[in-house]
Amino acid sequence: MLTFKKITFLCLSVFLSIYSIAQYKLSCRIENYAHREVKVFTLFGDEAEYVESVQTNINSAFEFSFDKKEVGLYRLYLDNNEYFDLIFNNENIQLSTFVENPVYNMKVIESNENFQLYEFLKMEFMYKYKIQILEQFMSIYPDETFTKTVEKEKEKQVKEKNDLLIKAINLDKNSFAGKYLTYFKEVKAPPKLSLEKQQEFYRKEYLKSYDFSSVLMLKSNAYQKVVLDYLKLFRATDADVYYVAGKDVLDHIFFEEPVIFNTIFEFILNGFETIGLVEQSSKLSLEFGDMCSDASDNLKARIKANTELTIGKKAPDFTVQTLSGQTFTLSKMKSNYTLVLFWATWCGHCQLTIPSFTEAQQLFDAASVDIIAISLDKDKKELSEFLSKNPFPWHVACDYKSWDGKQVVDYSVYATPIMYLVDKELNIVAKPYDEQRLYRELEKILYRN
Repeated sequence: MLTFKKITFLCLSVFLSIYSIAQYKLSCRIENYAHREVKVFTLFGDEAEYVESVQTNINSAFEFSFDKKEVGLYRLYLDNNEYFDLIFNNENIQLSTFVENPVYNMKVIESNENFQLYEFLKMEFMYKYKIQILEQFMSIYPDETFTKTVEKEKEKQVKEKNDLLIKAINLDKNSFAGKYLTYFKEVKAPPKLSLEKQQEFYRKEYLKSYDFSSVLMLKSNAYQKVVLDYLKLFRATDADVYYVAGKDVLDHIFFEEPVIFNTIFEFILNGFETIGLVEQSSKLSLEFGDMCSDASDNLKARIKANTELTIGKKAPDFTVQTLSGQTFTLSKMKSNYTLVLFWATWCGHCQLTIPSFTEAQQLFDAASVDIIAISLDKDKKELSEFLSKNPFPWHVACDYKSWDGKQVVDYSVYATPIMYLVDKELNIVAKPYDEQRLYRELEKILYRN
């Protein structure tokens, strides 16, 4: 007869056995990579979120537990700037590769998902290399007859790659890998069409060739890959061409799940701002901003910054106490311009940007530009230590409230660094994305003067 204690022990044993089975692991060996670091990231669109670091042993091998980790695409970075991707979908994974060209040299020992993924990725690597060589030949030997021959060979390589892709997808169309690989298919306009006709073809056919309905694919870079490839098709000197292409994407996905629309919308806005298309980013924000339901705080702040704090509009005035004990009021600055800079010591880009400003002090002085650097730090000690190592000759303020600080909220800061160049009348004259664009704005001021 089973006693209560025996029943309890039996239930516990069953639970532990089930729990232990659910502890999926990655086992990986990277040839010639002993006692070195591997950094594990999850991918969410174009953003890589750090998970943890692991060390390889004397045999160049390591293990990583997927306990409580989400299904999706993971990216593993090596210390030589190489990386490789893998899919976790509730299964054990065993891989073997080399430190050089880990994708091409990948051997999947265990994992259906990753066998399917690398069935294509390994060969895609080679096809890309072949096509790159062909394009180099075309640039070196621009002979018309030779170019036609090379173009035919390129078409052949693309067809072979697409055939291989279909073969890999058909291994299991319902797996994560099978769905993910569908975003690698190429949509090519007939080569005989003029450039204008090709763009018409792409606007009509490209986006509808892909499925934007899967929330699961947000756990990868699938959607961002398709959108970026689409925007690249419209390379032009006229920035509004990119606006139209971005609008095409948002119109196409408007009725998809809000989280999908919002993620892709933010990706496009970020991309436009990165390459200096501030006006086009603002136009998209004005047109689609009110349509974002369930938007994240970050996206809301970005939309507000793109619609209410655009070039030509008034910057919010403010008064703060600087770290040196002075009272700073934006509207009372004596310089012709003020750079309002939002930054933080934990921001890698900021750590490069702030010191470079001191090197460009003569340029700031010549353009009559003062700086108020508002830190998003919470830790007084860390901020103090950073500034002691990187002396900043302008104004620095911090209320230690991070993203909840008044100026941070008023200026709809959604990332760091964020910069606003403001004139004496508080008109926003520029929103440079990085220091190089800022310096170009300062040179424009000097040229006008």
